[in-house]
Amino acid sequence: GNSGGPLLGIDGAVLGVCAAIDPEADRIGFAVPASMARVVATHLQANGRLVRSFLGVQLTEDPEGVRVVSVLPDSPAGEAGLRAGDRIRTWGGEPVGGLAPFRWRVATTPPGTMTALTIERGLLRLDLSVRTEEAPDRTGR
Repeated sequence: GNSGGPLLGIDGAVLGVCAAIDPEADRIGFAVPASMARVVATHLQANGRLVRSFLGVQLTEDPEGVRVVSVLPDSPAGEAGLRAGDRIRTWGGEPVGGLAPFRWRVATTPPGTMTALTIERGLLRLDLSVRTEEAPDRTGR
């Protein structure tokens, strides 16, 4: 197969890394963007494993960012004061930009980092700080 090989542009630039996601897929190609692969490779080289941060929230898309659906007790989000219904607008002073970009930014923030976020709670606009934690290992190892 082609998995693990580069996805090249017409000029020969590496655009991504080919990945087999569905073995039953016929004539459908998937690739991890090169920018994402670089971040993952850097983490693997530095730590020998992929280290990601988490907040402990369930989120959904919102027209201007993301909305908190639920907050895990004793999580970084809970300790920061986030609540279900809050709308997260900024992370580290930058607009959230949607669900997938926000998840990526949180995951790639080093664990233990104190990060400013701006939320909307009803008519209130609040500035909070949250200290990320290392995401739990979901592989069972």
